[in-house]
Amino acid sequence: MSEFDEVLNLYNFSENLTNTELQYLESWRNLSGQKGIFPVSTGVLTILALLYGSISLIAIVGNGLVIFVVASRRKMQTVTNVFLANLALADVVIGIFSTPFQFHSALLQRWVVARFMCKTATFVKNLSVIISILTLTLIAIDRYVAVMYPLRAGFRKKIAIIVLFMIWTIGTVSSVPDLVFYNVETIFDLKYWTKKPICRVEWPSK
Repeated sequence: MSEFDEVLNLYNFSENLTNTELQYLESWRNLSGQKGIFPVSTGVLTILALLYGSISLIAIVGNGLVIFVVASRRKMQTVTNVFLANLALADVVIGIFSTPFQFHSALLQRWVVARFMCKTATFVKNLSVIISILTLTLIAIDRYVAVMYPLRAGFRKKIAIIVLFMIWTIGTVSSVPDLVFYNVETIFDLKYWTKKPICRVEWPSK
């Protein structure tokens, strides 16, 4: 089977293409002589990789230290610090399970790591974002009460832990669709006239 036939089958085109469709495919095929995936130099890619790697490493180490300090010292276990530790935990999770893999995918413009990480990385990314937003909301409410009503008690520690558990439950349930509908699929890249795996979502409504 020729490359052109593969494209027809992959995109469910009929063989009786219009002149416009034929010109479109031919214009892209003319680019197939280009070599490589990236229009930028190897040096730029190396710098980007080092920067993103440093960001992930700093996020993991820095937030890990915050969690360690709050967990190891009873005096530091105030309600606000517990919220901050929860925020740090969300950042550690996304730094380990999402950022490196999604950057790698964006850098190579294809998915080359384990297939299950396609679901995991997107799930963790959305989970972390939801947890961070809701935790920051709690911190804002706690600080508002402390400033506007200094004589009124804010969140109690037990209540704060229950609320955090609810936040993680909401975040997990809200992110489950990513585990279901994200998959690694093979597409035909018309620009480089080659097949490549990508991680993308296919909602049932489409």
